[in-house]
Amino acid sequence: MILHSKAFLLVGKPIHVAAYGIVSYTEAFFYLIFEGIALGTQPLISFTTGADLKERVTKFRNLAFIITLLIAVIGVITVYSIPEIIIYIFAEDNLALQPEAIKGISLYFWGLPFEGLFVISRSNLLSSN
Repeated sequence: MILHSKAFLLVGKPIHVAAYGIVSYTEAFFYLIFEGIALGTQPLISFTTGADLKERVTKFRNLAFIITLLIAVIGVITVYSIPEIIIYIFAEDNLALQPEAIKGISLYFWGLPFEGLFVISRSNLLSSN
């Protein structure tokens, strides 16, 4: 986070660092949900892999992927449809910050579903080995 902030200061102004903070904290909210799903399914997948119940492993993985993708799509729709409200949570009515944060959100959040699927697949691959 410190290195990202320093990089933003080198190419931008403090307002860009603040916008990055809003984007990264909003992203962290979703990342932590994805991590919770991954960590919650990991014991189930590990146990069923050890019990050689391959069809149940597939069901758990698919369920984790579907729930994660659903949350990510809802998150993307929400973030893109009401970015002002999300920015207001962090910065209230800061008119200088709002356009920069909206630009950051528009450039960043399209990849949220991929991030969620990556977190789930990484966790499930580790638990099934």
